[in-house]
Amino acid sequence: MTANLSWYPMDAKVPGVALQSTQTVPSSTGAISAQTGATGFELPAAGANLGDHIQGNNNSLWVFVKASTTVTSGNAVIWDSGFNANNATATLAVTAKGIGIAQFYTTGLGATSIQSTLNVATAQPGDFFWVATQGQGLIVNMQATTSVLNPLFLVAGSPGQLAPTAATARVNGLFAGSASAIAGSNTTTDAFSETPMVITTSA
Repeated sequence: MTANLSWYPMDAKVPGVALQSTQTVPSSTGAISAQTGATGFELPAAGANLGDHIQGNNNSLWVFVKASTTVTSGNAVIWDSGFNANNATATLAVTAKGIGIAQFYTTGLGATSIQSTLNVATAQPGDFFWVATQGQGLIVNMQATTSVLNPLFLVAGSPGQLAPTAATARVNGLFAGSASAIAGSNTTTDAFSETPMVITTSA
């Protein structure tokens, strides 16, 4: 299996949805005035409603969320009942509503930038983005050598990072799609989930 660098919606009723882009929405009219030098603007809205679901290519499903902290693309992401998203940790997994993998890339650098360790894309607090809850060829940030079909777990002390080493928090349904010899953090490889991911924890 290879990593998929081009995600798009399959529903013709929702044209123009950019599954791999983050959205920054000004929080006040003053912020817009500061940017434009003019006043009287209405606040824009995000491109979708928090919690919206959409079907994409490669058997993918997506949920629209809002970053509560800086979220790194390729990381496992957990959101709460208000669809506020953070890089996944075992602690957050206890009360999480959902889990997925962030797949956005750096605007201007193209889709391959999601695989870059130098220009890794991030969503800043308050940014909106689509997170994949299932799909084939998902790019994930790994911290250890993996083999095909290895189940994936959260890495203690490294929010959002994954490894095939058994740990207290497993991302059920997510498996490594190809073998790779990985050294260091923020090295990407592909993964797949044929059903929506669920995270479980053990003592």
